[in-house]
This record gives sequence, C-alpha cells and structure tokens, in this order.
Amino acid sequence: MRITPDQEIAGYSAMRIRQLMRQTVDGSITLLHVRRVLGCPDSVASRVLKHLQKDGFVESSRGRLEVSVKGNALAMATAASPAARNGGPPNCGSLAASGNRKR
Repeated sequence: MRITPDQEIAGYSAMRIRQLMRQTVDGSITLLHVRRVLGCPDSVASRVLKHLQKDGFVESSRGRLEVSVKGNALAMATAASPAARNGGPPNCGSLAASGNRKR
C-alpha cells in the first residue's frame, strides 16, 4: 500500500493514522489511545474509530476493536515516491554482459 502526504483518512493525515495503526497493530485500539496519538477530544476520537471501522481499518474481535488486515497494510504503508524505472535497474546491460564473459 502506498499513501501520499496529502491523503486524508478519517479527517486526519494518512501519515498520522498510519502512526496510530503502527502503535496498535499487536493489541486492541482504544478511545484513550486514539485520543493520545491524535491529540483530540473523546468525541473526535470516537468519530475517528467509527470511520476506521466503517472503512475496514479496524474490526471488532472478542468485544474489542483490533487492527484489521487492511489496517495492518496501512501500518506498513510507504509514503515514499515510487522509484523511476527506465527499463530496468541501473547498469543492467553491463551486469548481464559481464556475467557472460569467460575468465
């Protein structure tokens, strides 16, 4: 998954929501934790959790909210620009040619 710096999820920067997902990937995601990471009041944290659940980033499991597979993908997402590809890696032709030489 790739995110962009200007992308928004649940009204926040995708980068901040990615941070939230990264910090909660192995446990339950609580209202208190959302409030602390995003620095928002309970009402906003509750809205963010509902939005994340609706969009499939978190899911209910055993009576608590946990990061879903989609949320895990967001936690591992990159915001780096894609690498430019011009037909292959640099020096690809010279490496292939050098491998065919007999020594």
